[in-house]
Parts: sequence; C-alpha cells; structure tokens
Amino acid sequence: MRVIPAADVHRALHSANLVERMRTAFRSETVRLSADSMAAASHAGRDNTVGTTIAWIEDRFVGVRIKSTFPENKNEGRSPDMGLYVLLSGRNGDALAMIDGPALFAWARAAEMGLAASYFARPDCERLLLIGVAPDLRPILQTFDAMWPIAHVLIWDPDMARAQQAASVFDKEDRRVSATEDLEAAIRGAHIICQVDRLATFEMKSAWLPSGAHLSVQGPAVENGAIVLDSWANIRASVDQASENGLDTGGGKAYVPADIFLVSRGEHPGRASYGERTAFVQSGTGLEDLISAITVLELT
Repeated sequence: MRVIPAADVHRALHSANLVERMRTAFRSETVRLSADSMAAASHAGRDNTVGTTIAWIEDRFVGVRIKSTFPENKNEGRSPDMGLYVLLSGRNGDALAMIDGPALFAWARAAEMGLAASYFARPDCERLLLIGVAPDLRPILQTFDAMWPIAHVLIWDPDMARAQQAASVFDKEDRRVSATEDLEAAIRGAHIICQVDRLATFEMKSAWLPSGAHLSVQGPAVENGAIVLDSWANIRASVDQASENGLDTGGGKAYVPADIFLVSRGEHPGRASYGERTAFVQSGTGLEDLISAITVLELT
C-alpha cells in the first residue's frame, strides 16, 4: 500500500484535468454509497464530528473516507476538516493507497464545483467572488481560473485581515485579486460567487444576485441556516445529488430541477438563458472523492 502525502496530492491534481475526469465519471459511473458519523461537543460547546463514507464502483475501486471536522481548528490557522482517504481494489479488496485527506477533499470539492459551473455559469465570466478563506481557496481559485477568463477576483471573509492576506498571496498581473469588506457590492458585481469556507456564516438577499450570475454554496451551511437567502424565487437551484423532497435551503424549500448526474448525462439541460440566475448546492456524492483518489494514484 502506498502512502501519498499532501504535497504529492497537490502536484498530481490539476484543475482542468480533474474536472474532465469527473465529467466522464458522472456521465458513466454508478456509485454505491454508505455514510455514517458521530458528534461530540468540545469544551467550548462546538460540535466536533467524525464520519466515514464508503464509495464503491463495482469491480473497480472502493474508497473509504475518514473525515473529522473540528471547527475550532480555524482559530489556530488549521483546516477544520482533517482525515484520510483509503483506496482499495474493487476486485479483491487489496489496499492500494492511503491519501492525505484535507488535500484530496479540497481538490475534489473544487473540481465538482467547476463541473457544475461548466453547465450553469456563463462561458464569459470574468469576475469571481470567493466567500471565506480556507484551505480550499487555492484549488477553487485555480479551477475557476483555468475554466473561465477570470480577470478580477474578490475575497470576502468575516476577518478582513485574513481576506487581505489571502489576496496578497494570489494577486498577479494577469488576474487581480483583492479583499473586500462590502459583501453586498461584491455580490452585485460578480459573475460567479463561490463559497470557499463551508463553515462561513453570511446573509444575502436574492436581489443582490445579478442577472446571469452563478452561485455555488456547500450544502451543510445552507441546511443549517448559516447561509440565509431571503428568497430563492427566480433562482434556478441544482444539487450534486437530488433528494425526493427537494432542497431545504433554511429559508424554505427550493425546487431542484435536476442533479449533476442527470445534467452530465445530457438528460437535463444546464443554463437555459444568458440572464438566468443559477445556484449549485454541493453536499457530496462520494464519487468526487473517489475519482480524485484514483487520479492521484495514477499520477503519482
């Protein structure tokens, strides 16, 4: 069994390549998924969780995600999401690789966001707003930068100093990156709005979302009310894997026309018009982690 550290994951995974591998997988693969988790309150009263997710593409690969979420890690400058990913043979169960979890999860989330946006965002998007600062920031920025002609990036975070520091790291001549304190103005001027920090809490009004914009958020924050949108009316919402009951947005149910599996397979259209406002709510199917792990194994 190979042990693959974070540095090798970052070297192996490149945004455009991973998005296209994921597109092929969502079009053709059927994944069996099993998940379980447990929570325990910390001394500060925050819930820490540890969960396992098993994804299985029959006769090919089995992936076991062991993921812990300790929200207070952010106060120490560490990722709240830790863990490992274990890749097994789907034919005989042999252990193939143990992969650094935070690095793999960050690239997997970024690639799935990029895949969804390839169907729901306009092809001429130039202005990207990143909400929150987290280890996912670099993979998400690189993914959207590779797929759209991004000319200007804004970063908003409740901690302005943290946003400014991140902006200074990623700013370069052909793509300006700046920090902002004005979330409303940033949303009104953006073509793509992407939640980077899934633990970030923010409120927005549907009127702020401009014509033709695409919003990408992470499911748990929507379901527990951390992201408050006054109305989902006239915003076309899609998810990575739809449930029978629709999407619980924390502000009422939103109609979900199709999930990414259906859109990738051509069974449901993506963006319907240039001025349509779209949203993608990511909760995780397990397939994105498994495809990312397979890619790492093949390219390292």
